[in-house]
Amino acid sequence: MIIDPNRPHDDELLVPQVSDGVAVPGNRDITPPAHAARIAEFHAPYHAAVEDALAALLLQPKSHADLLPALISMHSFTPVMDGFKRPWYIGILWDRDERLPLPLMESFRQRGIAVGDNEPYSGRDAHGYTLRRHAEPRSLPNVLVEVRQDLIDTPKGVAKWVKVLGESMVPVLAGLGLMHRSANA
Repeated sequence: MIIDPNRPHDDELLVPQVSDGVAVPGNRDITPPAHAARIAEFHAPYHAAVEDALAALLLQPKSHADLLPALISMHSFTPVMDGFKRPWYIGILWDRDERLPLPLMESFRQRGIAVGDNEPYSGRDAHGYTLRRHAEPRSLPNVLVEVRQDLIDTPKGVAKWVKVLGESMVPVLAGLGLMHRSANA
């Protein structure tokens, strides 16, 4: 792991030296200039792109004024961590804003999908950095969705979960007025 864009600059796991008990050789003994270079090359551009995308959405013409942007951050998680087999197919990470997370979890559960509520990580800690940095100051609905990696490690798996995510998210987003009801997944 080069850098975790979903963590603040001062988080010790921004550039982890160990992950799941395994040393990350390229991160061991990283110098302050190398650490700063990773922030400049990877972390800062990621957050600049999120800022630019949100700014563009918020400047949409008046004809789109009935639509409120939302920030959905997508990630994946390992099926096993610290010897624990994670039972969730999807994790929904969130902090204070429940507009998206609660209906999304309900939508996934209604489809029989094992979903973790702030599992396998919590959106209330450093994992929620992207949401806190970009969505919360603008009062935008937000959620971080994690998909278990073994479910998306083949093109067929990716296609399946893109469909599942779309079929679950589109009705929730439309129901909250976050997209036109006629939009397709």
